[in-house]
Amino acid sequence: MKNGTKPGILFGVGGTLLGLVFPGVSQMWFLRPASPKAPVALQLDAAGPCVILATKRSVATYASAIEKAIRLHAEAERVDFDPGELGDVLEVLRKTQPRYALVFIQPDELDVNFGWRWLTMTSQIDDDPIAVPECES
Repeated sequence: MKNGTKPGILFGVGGTLLGLVFPGVSQMWFLRPASPKAPVALQLDAAGPCVILATKRSVATYASAIEKAIRLHAEAERVDFDPGELGDVLEVLRKTQPRYALVFIQPDELDVNFGWRWLTMTSQIDDDPIAVPECES
């Protein structure tokens, strides 16, 4: 072998080993279990009125969830509605001006047509045509 061949081979082998070991060690570092953290503290936002809306068909299916919602939001107005006719819902929303609405609906009642009717209806709740809640500073 020529002078400098052995150091070149050693340097090449060392670089290859470093190239294989470093990514493996770094992956093991990133995949280690996370340190335990304090549990997330959740609380119910009671700011502003709330309404509980349920389609006539979903009342039986989601009875226990509706009962829990009523217990959590005792002051909430409850309305059963037909997803094809949202006039009653619009009247309640105009009257109460709720911050939140809990809507119970069967999966097969929730389609694009209902989505458009809902969007149209919510844009008529107040004078603002945009169907988004007022932002607080």
